[in-house]
Amino acid sequence: MLLNVHRKFMIRQLFVLTPLLFLFSCSNQKESKIPIALSQENPFQKELNAPFRFDDIRVQHLQEVYDYVVAKTNSELQSVYDLPKSKRTFDNTMLAFDKTAADFWEIVYVLNLMSYVHPDDEIKNTSSDLLLNLSEYSITAFLSDDYYYAVKEFSSSDEANTLSPERRKYMDETLHYLQFNGLGLGEVQRERMRVLNDSILDLGLEFLTNIEDSGEEVALNEDELTGLSEAFVESLRKEEGQYFMSLNYSDYNTYMRDVQSEKGREKVYMRFSNIRVQENEELLMKIFRMRKELSKLLGYDNYSEYVLASNVMDTPDKVWDFLDGLTNQVRNIAIKDYNELLSVKDQVSTAEGPGKIEIWNRKYYENILKKTKYQVDVQELSHYFEIYAVVNGIFEIMEQLFGVKINEVPNASKWHQDVLVYEVVEEGQVKSRIYLDLFSRQNKSVGEFAIPISFASQTDQGFKIPGMCIATNFIPPTKREPTVLAHEEVVDLFTVFGFVLQHNFGEPELFSQNAFFSEKDFSYAPTSLLSNWAWEYDAIKRFARHYKTGEILDQATFNRIKSTRNVGVGIETNNQILFSAIDLSLHDSFDPSNSDKSIAEITSELENQISLFPHVNGTNLHTSFSHLSDYGSRYYMYLLSEVYGQDMYSVFKENGIFNQKIGKRFRNQILKKGVSEDEYEMVKSFLGREPNQEAYLNSLVYSN
Repeated sequence: MLLNVHRKFMIRQLFVLTPLLFLFSCSNQKESKIPIALSQENPFQKELNAPFRFDDIRVQHLQEVYDYVVAKTNSELQSVYDLPKSKRTFDNTMLAFDKTAADFWEIVYVLNLMSYVHPDDEIKNTSSDLLLNLSEYSITAFLSDDYYYAVKEFSSSDEANTLSPERRKYMDETLHYLQFNGLGLGEVQRERMRVLNDSILDLGLEFLTNIEDSGEEVALNEDELTGLSEAFVESLRKEEGQYFMSLNYSDYNTYMRDVQSEKGREKVYMRFSNIRVQENEELLMKIFRMRKELSKLLGYDNYSEYVLASNVMDTPDKVWDFLDGLTNQVRNIAIKDYNELLSVKDQVSTAEGPGKIEIWNRKYYENILKKTKYQVDVQELSHYFEIYAVVNGIFEIMEQLFGVKINEVPNASKWHQDVLVYEVVEEGQVKSRIYLDLFSRQNKSVGEFAIPISFASQTDQGFKIPGMCIATNFIPPTKREPTVLAHEEVVDLFTVFGFVLQHNFGEPELFSQNAFFSEKDFSYAPTSLLSNWAWEYDAIKRFARHYKTGEILDQATFNRIKSTRNVGVGIETNNQILFSAIDLSLHDSFDPSNSDKSIAEITSELENQISLFPHVNGTNLHTSFSHLSDYGSRYYMYLLSEVYGQDMYSVFKENGIFNQKIGKRFRNQILKKGVSEDEYEMVKSFLGREPNQEAYLNSLVYSN
């Protein structure tokens, strides 16, 4: 198993695969010796299911655990390699590999989390450096000839033919994954593939960092802040009479929605669309060339064919058919949305030509539409959604659906005072842990993401419980006001908690079959599913109270909010189709070494062909489209997961959204299994029929 760092951003889930090449060869592994033990004060030294001692982490502990886990992994893998073929069993080969991977990756993911959120620069940077080294090491450790031949030898044994379906799936997928990554090729080809993987993933990380951790800001004058909340303005850096706003997604979206200055919106849009353009253009071209060569090495015509081979939609043509079919369904809805915004534009702006809306005005007009036609004032109604109340409401919904209790842990060990820790408890037993790091602060990575801290699996000492951290970057509370959320941010929070649902309720036997490692078409369905409760009054009334008066949000007001659910949904879905088409085109038909069109030209043509907002000269959508570096033809999975998520939600809607019988069925047939069974078959079993698009398409044309 390779590093699969999940960084989850609002409606999207980001997969960053970062296995590179380690600095020593496989032959050196025999010479490594395991340190006697980690020092007792090292937080990585802990009993099964004991909470991690985050506040005890020191830099020396990080280097110590790095040395320890590399030597330990080498020794354990070598013990498996040394077994003769006739002595191989599932336990001493496949299970041994899974347990070694579990210990290794759990350390990696904790380092990954610290590299994003730890407030101490030295710990944060050291974690990042060691994470890269372990990522480099992983390809040598887990993609070696010895590893491949050990799995292949066991797969031909008599025992392999008698495995349970879950264990058989693990063996088959491991063998396929190894072959998929070049094991079985000749030595020269395999070495070239390793070099390509090294370069692609290194370049991809650089591309992502340029976008998401660029540190770039846009300077704003006071007249370009009118309409923004007091708390938002106070959060901006001020210097010599100007305000400086970070170009992270959260601040950008709030600004584009609320600010009255069209000049300001255009300025911010143009800056946001031109982050590190020249650098990222060069990085993308290198990545696409190498991906093309990589796919050719494995016998595929292009990278799309290569990465889609194991998905439900296993060819580019099937994905194109899905996107084309959805485009036909969505186009008219998007045009209706556009015309509705035109009516707003005619009332508030004379700068644009007749019948035209500039893309930087879209969110602002949508907000005005909510205020005027639907009488929804986003800022005013945010007073009903204090962030801690929303979190507790989400937990209450999970409790009722799944028959558990979610309790805050007082005085828990954590990396920052703002972090909250919770335990999921069932029948007196702790089943999992949840860490929440909700507010922005200096030196914390931007965006919203979910990173596991521990993984479910059966061990020799007992069952290991899962744990996950949700990190967001909401504006921190002040002495005068708490942090409140717009309802769309409430929906986003429900969405990201879908990853907790998926990870923390899993109970697979094997580490490798945690749902977190799914890369198939179903990956984001639980997030799509959970977001629906944010649109149900029976759920919202449990926690939506005005933070000053304690007044419960009344149903009539909520109905107005709900009536805005599909404001702009056609445009937004059309944009998702656009991003999917860009991603697929650049990995399917585009040949970076022999094309008469540049990446920019292909992207702008697709913008003009699919989007209702034509390409804006001077902008570079492709260089700020972070998923081009990691999804590689699979961005469409967001849309397909919406199809599965809405289809599964239809079962709750039909039987009652708090029906514990349905909740437990969902938990048992979907969540508990992780990816130990085929995900499409699990969905089909839960639905009692083949999945279809009906519920999803109905959700796009919902009318209160």
